[in-house]
Amino acid sequence: MFKKFTLKLSIFNFSILISLIGFIFMTTMRSYEFKAESIFEVSSEEVEIASQGLLGSFIGPSSNNANIVKSFLESREASSLFKESLDINKIFSNGNIAYFSRYGSLFWDQSFHSYYRDKVKIIIDTETNAVIVQTFAFTQEDSLRINLEIINMASDFLDRTTRLASFNAKTQRVCDLYYVNTDIFENNGITFDPDESIISESTSANELLLQKAIDFQNFCIQMLNKKQESASNSLGIFPLYEIKSINAEASKKILLEIFEDSMNSVSASNQLRIIAEPILPELPESKKLFLYTLLIFLSSTIVLLSLRILIRLTDELQT
Repeated sequence: MFKKFTLKLSIFNFSILISLIGFIFMTTMRSYEFKAESIFEVSSEEVEIASQGLLGSFIGPSSNNANIVKSFLESREASSLFKESLDINKIFSNGNIAYFSRYGSLFWDQSFHSYYRDKVKIIIDTETNAVIVQTFAFTQEDSLRINLEIINMASDFLDRTTRLASFNAKTQRVCDLYYVNTDIFENNGITFDPDESIISESTSANELLLQKAIDFQNFCIQMLNKKQESASNSLGIFPLYEIKSINAEASKKILLEIFEDSMNSVSASNQLRIIAEPILPELPESKKLFLYTLLIFLSSTIVLLSLRILIRLTDELQT
């Protein structure tokens, strides 16, 4: 029966019917969306912009920084923070939005992360390495508000990672302070065994790294406080006052670096430079009804023609 129906069916009429159904669906069952767009640049200076290792490291090129920010804004952590910051039900699930455009409808019956990725587009300009943020919503005000929230999330991310890296750097300086004040003939290095329980007790990677840095710093401070005895007799011909003078100069330099790191840890991030402000959109985005309707028509025509060819080839092989 299916074979006879397919062979007798008018390809043109069938494609027109499917296209009409698709047109009606896109017109009535999908809401118009408004797009707000902003552009910002991540500083190209050498800044610490990631959850660094225990002693920290530097990332320089602005292209790397821009891509790191992009990766964060597209992550599940970002969508979770976004969901906590804004009233998602009011913005994406209210009764004024067509059913198939709402979050939670049959088309979006999945995690919020997928819906978030559909409404927030992060693009890197290959020529300037600027970050382009495009946000979509069903009202002009919401699209602008979402865009500003994404910029705020990017700024918070940079602040958080910079402060963590700054704290890691201070940890290194404190341990350097201990190291330069220990016996110059000792070559045992710093042996530190972190408490493995922090892994099971931590709820985030940043908390884990921060706690390890704190434990390492406390360890070095304890070792530094214990190092109060006089210089070792193994100094031999080196005058004690010269050794103390060298240690004092090295300690002074390290203390200045600790002070600079402390300033970085409390100052807000200045790594974002807004190139283009998000503007309240005047008109909704085009649904491209003609284009999509044409694609539906062509797709249905090709599918039906392919079925007919397949059926006829099957019949010829069987005979």
